[in-house]
Amino acid sequence: MKEYLGLIKKNRTAQALLALLVAVALADAGFYALKSLPADREVSEVKVRLGSLAATLTEKKGELARYESFDKGKAEVGKFMEGLPKKSDYTSIIRRMYLMARTAGVRVNNFSVERAPVKGVAGTDELKFAIPISGGYQDVRRFLYEVENSDLFLNINSVSIASAGDSKNIYVSVVVSTYLR
Repeated sequence: MKEYLGLIKKNRTAQALLALLVAVALADAGFYALKSLPADREVSEVKVRLGSLAATLTEKKGELARYESFDKGKAEVGKFMEGLPKKSDYTSIIRRMYLMARTAGVRVNNFSVERAPVKGVAGTDELKFAIPISGGYQDVRRFLYEVENSDLFLNINSVSIASAGDSKNIYVSVVVSTYLR
């Protein structure tokens, strides 16, 4: 090693060559620093942007889930609406209500029907029946069972019961509703 150092001290060409090599090494280190520092900064910026995009993706997935849930609910409501009787079935529904009462063995007194549009649901009407009936306990019970289990989607809104004194019959006022599309 001493021989090389001695050679460099004596030989000007070797000194110049060594100085050139050091200068090239320093220039290379400088160019590396100039290239790597902006790249490091760019990598940091990309990481920040990636984090922001990941948060946005999570938010959008939540929105998508809400939209899918809404679409699913809308489809279920559509199926439900398709199951409702049509407005043209109005008279057949009334006939079926009389038939249920007759089949159950109860007597219908002053059957009344009220039809009104449902607010907020375009094209849908509520059909409300006020049905005063009289009959034996088992017959009234059978009628209520028929109404509850009917394929007409009937809802019993209220039931009022009164006795007939010493008679075996009871008087019942039933309010039933359904919807028409």
